[in-house]
Amino acid sequence: MNLRQILYIVCLLTTVILASSLFVERCTAYDTLAGFQIDSRGQYFAYTGFQVPVGRPDWIVEPFVSVFAVRQNYYFYSEGQLLEGRLSQFVPAVGVRKSLGGLNLSLSGGPSLLYAQDDSAWTDENGALVKEKVKTQDVGYSMTGYSSYRSGAHKFEGLLSYSNPELFFGRFRWMHYDYKMERGTPITPGLELLAVGNANFQTLNAGLLVGSEFGKLQILLKGGYQNNTTFHSGGYGGIELYMHY
Repeated sequence: MNLRQILYIVCLLTTVILASSLFVERCTAYDTLAGFQIDSRGQYFAYTGFQVPVGRPDWIVEPFVSVFAVRQNYYFYSEGQLLEGRLSQFVPAVGVRKSLGGLNLSLSGGPSLLYAQDDSAWTDENGALVKEKVKTQDVGYSMTGYSSYRSGAHKFEGLLSYSNPELFFGRFRWMHYDYKMERGTPITPGLELLAVGNANFQTLNAGLLVGSEFGKLQILLKGGYQNNTTFHSGGYGGIELYMHY
């Protein structure tokens, strides 16, 4: 990944967080989030989105609407060649959520608009290696389930998302909310297990988390060990931003 792409992603994350302030006066509650993760081989996964409730918390379930965009860059082997793939996804969705004491549950679904660009390699009738870029546009569906439970200073989170075609995302986290720096700034350590994949590439990550809050902005830094189907092992790091109005 070159410098231009890194700057593009940083600007995208920053723009989403700042632009969300335009909706503060229009929504009773509004969540916006963004994240970026990259490994030691330059493969990355980025997302951004927002969620707005369209009901009231005292309803049996609270309906909401959300929009998410995902970008994944990865490498894979074909015909003994290291090839590059890019996948972009846009998902508008509707869902419901429910809070029961320390337990929070949500389920959402909607259409998945997919654009993929993968390198392709094969051997022609003369034995020569041929490479080209294959572009795919498709419309499928996406389903996402989320749960969290907090007991005292401990919080457990589970997230599972599947999009047809091409993409799955699964994550489990434990966070500990019991530390503060000088002036009351909270420090939240944690652990995560993360699995991401598509038709050509799958990865499993295990890492450490550390988060903090600055007003309405929550920042989470992460890093650890990654095993994937292309390079097998390496490190990864990332950042997540979250704001609630």
